[in-house]
Amino acid sequence: MSKHEDTFTVELPLPETLEVCKEASAILGWKILDETNNYISCKEVTSQITSFTWPAKVDVYLETNEKHTTIRFAGSIWGLGPIQSGHLHGQMGRFRNLIEVTVKKYIKETKPSDSNSSITAQLERLADLHSKGLLNSDEFKSAKEKLLKR
Repeated sequence: MSKHEDTFTVELPLPETLEVCKEASAILGWKILDETNNYISCKEVTSQITSFTWPAKVDVYLETNEKHTTIRFAGSIWGLGPIQSGHLHGQMGRFRNLIEVTVKKYIKETKPSDSNSSITAQLERLADLHSKGLLNSDEFKSAKEKLLKR
């Protein structure tokens, strides 16, 4: 049996990190074998008839520290040798990359934006478009009202 471990930290609390890990597993088409509030075990679903590799299994352990969560992967795969080991490393890398991308997306969607600077920048952009004649007075007034009502 080949084994590999990997550890990394994300800037999310534990419950959100657990959801992101489950979402990443689902996107990969992996089956969740076991789950607690700080652990999931998942396994790659493959067709053994056409594959030269065994399915990778990854146990995901989560440890929290307020806003940050440390994710520890413990991966394993049946069989020895460079093909099985390389497949395990590759699948764990795909899983980690997907988690990191999903975390960034989650933070971007849920992070409160600095609304004052955002609105100011948008108002300046509208004023610039109006001064260049790309927006008439009615269009400028309407867009400004919509922006300020948010």
